[in-house]
Parts: sequence; structure tokens; C-alpha cells
Amino acid sequence: MTPKELTIVVFYGICLMFFILPLFSRNKVVEPYGRIPKRRIWLDWSIVIPCIVYALLVGYRYNYGFDWRQYYYTFQFIQRGALFRETTETGYLVINKVIGLLGGDIYTLFIFEGFMWVFSLCYLFRNHRRQIHVVLPLFIMMTWFRVLNLSRQHFGMSFFFIAIACIIEGKKLWYFFWSAIAISIHTSVLVYVIPFFLIKKLPSYLPSKKTLLLVYSFIFLGKTIFISILLKLGTFVSSWVITNKNYDALSLMQNRFQWTVALSKMLSMSFFDVTAIIAFWYIINFLKAKYQENNVLNVFHSVRFKNTKDLFVYYMAYLGLLGAFLRPIGEAHEIFSRTFLYFTYFEILGFSFWVYFLFKNMKSLRIPLWLKLMTFMALLYRIYSAFFSLISQIDSGCFIEYR
Repeated sequence: MTPKELTIVVFYGICLMFFILPLFSRNKVVEPYGRIPKRRIWLDWSIVIPCIVYALLVGYRYNYGFDWRQYYYTFQFIQRGALFRETTETGYLVINKVIGLLGGDIYTLFIFEGFMWVFSLCYLFRNHRRQIHVVLPLFIMMTWFRVLNLSRQHFGMSFFFIAIACIIEGKKLWYFFWSAIAISIHTSVLVYVIPFFLIKKLPSYLPSKKTLLLVYSFIFLGKTIFISILLKLGTFVSSWVITNKNYDALSLMQNRFQWTVALSKMLSMSFFDVTAIIAFWYIINFLKAKYQENNVLNVFHSVRFKNTKDLFVYYMAYLGLLGAFLRPIGEAHEIFSRTFLYFTYFEILGFSFWVYFLFKNMKSLRIPLWLKLMTFMALLYRIYSAFFSLISQIDSGCFIEYR
């Protein structure tokens, strides 16, 4: 089997595995909708087995992506008590050192990172296991290369996703505990600790679809204005918040951080954003109407409902909206794009959830035909784009190889 064939088999094999195995989840069968599954996520074999297989398949990859050797040398240097890069976060170095002392190697680290990343996503959706078999394959398909290439940042994000799950349930101490671990691995998390801590302050008011689309149009057309603001903000953050990184305006303007995006891709991704924004608007209003019918006031900020499954969907849709607004600003700049991942990933997760929601309630809910068609077209585009992106990456030398 050639490296190209192997990469395609691994890629779609993982997606297929996450689609099939969660279908056999015991919780999916016995738990009625609206009730929290009783079995712990780490005891659910239909979730844990795919996570382990994913970790092994991506963990043993050799020289995949642009940053693989950086991680390799970081691991080798720290075993000798030296630093490959002085700006590398302490927590990440400690994990590298401990793995080495326990007899592990760089592949052990990658396996651990791979497991934590995909398990954190499952943990985030642990009360929505019916949807995991749709959400996870689509999310992995749309984020494959970035996750493996930027494995250290996603390693930190995995702990932060667990923290987000905790704060949604009101577990503040656990939120800061997991956030501290995430920051020690990748300091970009530091920027988002306070904003996500205030997640329950999200307004219950939602503007109309037209207003949301007008805001998106303004952001899309005025990207240069927002980028100039972010450049100034980058200087402030680099000086006072994340001082171990050099992200001032002059550094951020370097050519190596700027991407050229084809107009066709820019418009196609904007179509995806617009579809997601409208979908999230429908999800939020569906949930609000659901509880208004039961005469429940202020449902999303009531202690009585803080652990419901619907509350997570509400927050995910709101965070997805923010992600859709931010994505166009960062699409042509590597650092901004990476910084916005904490929101833009919720756009992808939320859209994937919407796909399940739409097809599950195709007949029972009055969802406009035009939105169904938009969702179908956006889904086909992302699947099509994921395949040709994978082929392009393989042709440029980024393929799965085991040694």
C-alpha cells in the first residue's frame, strides 16, 4: 500500500469508526432524550475504543505535518535537560520529561495527545451520545490536518474543552483546574479563560436572522479594519498577557503568517458560515420556544436547568455564532486563525450537530425547504473540500507513514 493510499484509508477509516461504533452505545438505546446518560463516558466501550484506536493510528505517524520535527526535538532535548525552544511552555515540557522517565518516546506523547484530544470532544458531548456518531466524523473530517500539525495547541485545547464542559455545569473550581493545565501546555488558552468563565452571561436575547447576516456581511467586507485592530491588540497581548511569545504588530505582519485565499474558497466558506448562522438561529429559537411553551422563564440562566442537555446545545450554538463571525477575519492569517480556533471549532461542532438535528426532525419540525437545501449543499461542500484538501496535503508531502 502506497503512502497516499494508506493516508486515505486511515483518514476515512477513523471517520467510519466514529460513525459506526457509537451507534452501539448502550446509553443511546436505553436513555430517553432529555435525560443525562448514567454510564460514565470513560466506561462506555463504544466511545473509549474509537478514542484508543484513533490515538494509536495518529500517534504512530512519522514526520507528518510541518511541526512534527519540532515536537520530536523538543522531546529529545528535554530528556538531556536542554531546551529546543526557550519559549516552550513548562507544563508541556514536564509531560515530555515524565514520559521519557517512564520509558516512553515521542510516539507515546503523540498517542497521549491523540487520545486526550478526541476524548475531550466526546467528554464535551457526553450527554449527547446519540449525536456523537454524526458530530465526531464530520468534525474530524473538517479539521484533520490542522489537529495533527498543531498537536501541542490541540493538546492544550483538549484540557480546555474539558474545562468548558465543567463551567457549563457550574463547576468553577474544576474549570480553573483544567484551564491551568491547558495554559501550562499552550498559553493561547490564557486569552480565553475569563471569556469562557463568563459563558453563562451570554444574553438570552437573540437578534433577527437579517441582523445577524448584516453583522456577518459587515465583518466579511470590513476584514481589513478588524485585522488592523487585532494587530494593535496583538502588541498589547504580547507585552502584557502572553509575554513568552513575540506576537506584536511587526511580527504578525511577516509574510510567513499571511495566506493567500482563492476567491472561490473565500465565497464557499462564507456560504458555509451563513448556513451555520441561520442554523444556530433556528436552534436557539427552537430551544427558547420549547421552554416558553412550558411557561419556564429565564430557563437558560436558572439553577434548575443548569445541567440539562439543552443548555449545552444553547451555549454551543451561541459560541458557533461567534465562531462564524470570527472565521473570515482569520482565514488569511495563520496566527489569527489559530487564535480563533477556540470559537471556530464550535461553528463546526454546532453545524455537525445541526445536521443530525435536521435529519432527525426532518418531518416533525417546520424547517424551511431552502434551509434544508442550504444545509445539504454546505455539508456536501465541506465533505468535498475535505477530500481534495487531503489529496493536496498528500501531494505536498504530508502523508501518513509508520516507522
